[in-house]
Amino acid sequence: RNIQNQIENAYYEKKRDSVLKFKKKELFYGNLGVKRILDDYTRFKTVRETFIEVINDAGIRSNSDGSHRFVVYDNDVNDYLSENLSPLVLVDGIIIQNNNDLIFYDSNRIKSITVISGQYVYGSKLFKGVIDLKTFLQDFRTTVKGDFFIEKQLKKTQTEKVYFQPNYLNATQQNNRIPDYRRQLLWVPEINPTQKEYTTYTSDIKGIFEIKLEGINSLGAFISTSTFIEVK
Repeated sequence: RNIQNQIENAYYEKKRDSVLKFKKKELFYGNLGVKRILDDYTRFKTVRETFIEVINDAGIRSNSDGSHRFVVYDNDVNDYLSENLSPLVLVDGIIIQNNNDLIFYDSNRIKSITVISGQYVYGSKLFKGVIDLKTFLQDFRTTVKGDFFIEKQLKKTQTEKVYFQPNYLNATQQNNRIPDYRRQLLWVPEINPTQKEYTTYTSDIKGIFEIKLEGINSLGAFISTSTFIEVK
């Protein structure tokens, strides 16, 4: 095994598995709207002043009860129904349920503000426009208190990989002349219920090996079977 490990290490660059680069998902509104990086403008102390001096396609209105509401200007839609709709306001991906939580937020912690006009449907609600704010530290959640937040620990998904799998059918492939002393192999067959045979390759290590097949049948029961092969 020591000799086999040394050979495998010598050809590591030719046989190593590749970790695929993580692809960041696009936002649901794509490249629509206007995004403003606040550091590109004069900084104002309050969110209200920022919307007055920097954001010209959205604004803040005061209600008679002391609360506040956001509005998105849209010259293309002037019907009465749209005039009474509120925009979808997001901060670090969190839907704002109480606008006062954002009105009195420290604007120096806000990195960017994106405003999208048009009508948007979320669940059973119709919104007039979207206002999406991002903070520098993505920590807006820590400044808001309320029992409407439910925190759950999610397991991080495994990084997608492309595993080394030689194909000896191609005589011109460079890997055909590279020794293969792997003791653990990955087989990824394309399962077809009507197919009775599958073709794959072993490594160059000789001996008797066990092949095990495990799965769940149509009734939900666990099934397992195994057999042995000899590599000469």
